[in-house]
Amino acid sequence: LESILIEKTANLIGNSNKLKSIVVKMDFQSLVTHDILKTYCSRTQICTQYGIMNVLVSLVLCLIALRVLKFCFRLLKNQYRWKTLVNSSTFPKVPDTMIIHGLLHTRGFYPVNSISQQIRTNLQLQHDLKSGVFLYRFVFGDARVSICSMESIRKVMLLDGTVFVKPQSVIETFTPLVGAQSVLLVTGSDHKRLRRIMHPSFRIDSLMNSSFIFENRSSLLVSEWKSVLENSKTNGDSVSIHDLQKILSQVALDMIRFYVYGAREIEHEITKAFQTVFLEEITALLILSPMIPFFSNIHPKLRQRSRALAAIRKYTLNVVKERKNLRRSRDPIDSENASDLLDLLLNAKDLESTGSHAYLTDKEVVDQALTMFSAGQITTAITMSWGMFLLATHPRVQLKLYEELSAFVTEKEFRAAKERMECMDKLPYLNAVLRETLRLYTPVAFVTRQNVEEVELEGHMLPAGYNVSLQIGALLQSESIWGSDASEFNPERWIKSTVSSEQLELLAMIPFFLGTRNCIGRKFAVLEFKAVISSILQEFSVQIDPSCEPKRTGFLGFADNLSIRISKRNP
Repeated sequence: LESILIEKTANLIGNSNKLKSIVVKMDFQSLVTHDILKTYCSRTQICTQYGIMNVLVSLVLCLIALRVLKFCFRLLKNQYRWKTLVNSSTFPKVPDTMIIHGLLHTRGFYPVNSISQQIRTNLQLQHDLKSGVFLYRFVFGDARVSICSMESIRKVMLLDGTVFVKPQSVIETFTPLVGAQSVLLVTGSDHKRLRRIMHPSFRIDSLMNSSFIFENRSSLLVSEWKSVLENSKTNGDSVSIHDLQKILSQVALDMIRFYVYGAREIEHEITKAFQTVFLEEITALLILSPMIPFFSNIHPKLRQRSRALAAIRKYTLNVVKERKNLRRSRDPIDSENASDLLDLLLNAKDLESTGSHAYLTDKEVVDQALTMFSAGQITTAITMSWGMFLLATHPRVQLKLYEELSAFVTEKEFRAAKERMECMDKLPYLNAVLRETLRLYTPVAFVTRQNVEEVELEGHMLPAGYNVSLQIGALLQSESIWGSDASEFNPERWIKSTVSSEQLELLAMIPFFLGTRNCIGRKFAVLEFKAVISSILQEFSVQIDPSCEPKRTGFLGFADNLSIRISKRNP
């Protein structure tokens, strides 16, 4: 019954307005059709409207029952897999009972409700178990291997796409957001083809041609804050900027939106849709969605987000079709003069493929555009927010960075934004501040993969089919690498360090992943951070607002309740 309901999505349920309204309210209009119900009713000789509604309710209840049974079976399966892995492997495991953060945890579970707890717990367990790999239980008892050591994290990342793949639960979580053809989700030859086609669009020279986007949006932010400061009741001395995370999320969204669509005017409804989808951190809800029956159909935030995402996808597809129609009426746009990412992707060609397969389809273009928003917007905004927090709470570092930026600005007169951005990208202390911010507040603190074949991790054999969790946040704050000051903000560690230069570069890249599946938009995010931070510091002195108590919340470490005070910087 579940297969029949899900496959038939073409029609609504006949002409009965009453029946149709019931279906719309329950959000099952994509699951049932008039033909299925009519056939079912005729066989049972209940063809009246009342009979059809009864059958509809019966089918829906049957579907719910099947999903609930599937969920219960999953719980039993997780319990069995946990016991099997514990009994058959030599991995150390989380104790059956233990105290973490003053609370008792049992049966191998430990708290994962926030990124900060995840990092602290892994560092504690790594120390207690004296191992960089150990077994633990995730949500609903899923058996996993936690990996905290650099050696094993590097191994898994370099084998990603071959020995290790994304679990089906991860694919189910992100497919509605980025699309099935996203470079984030496809594997094998499809992934290699997409990377070859997309790579020119994210080369440093292509991004530098769009450097005016970073500069213009950063300048607009500074102008807005100047106006707030001038109009404040404190006679322009200093003023509080509240909800910094939300402000910088909008800045990052605007930058990506301009890079994807160019100077095109976007309708108010689509702008609201973007804000609905990308300005709120609901990663925890997305992760739970495929695990709990009908969670995405019931939860109001997920329902609203789904409608907004459908509007964005439709809008983007229409823009792609308009661009293609425009190309037919004139000479093709040279890729070097393409105005935005959509033009770059439409121009891009895979030299190793032939025919139409050498170019991206309309759906592939849309999926890559949404991937750019999904993977790059909120993560960059989180990094910028915590970067501002660290600078506001460390005046010595802020002053040293300002001095480097001031010398950079007065050193020579730049002819264009591109030249200025190229030089700024090479500033050593600004680069160190970015790396240190990512070390302490990386937005992707753990990554999940599944091994498709038996693999060895630090002398322990892991059978095929188990999830491993790469604890990137714990690795970056490990005292075994950085020493006793690992939890402190110290950008100088990236310039003068006892850690080898090769290992430093590896640690700097790990937040963006390693190997063939590293973040293709890494340089875009780096330029965003540098443009915004440098623009703010050149105009304002920044302190933390004493009334705020910022918290790192959610799976990505959202900077909740973060406020700063700005004042005009004296040269």
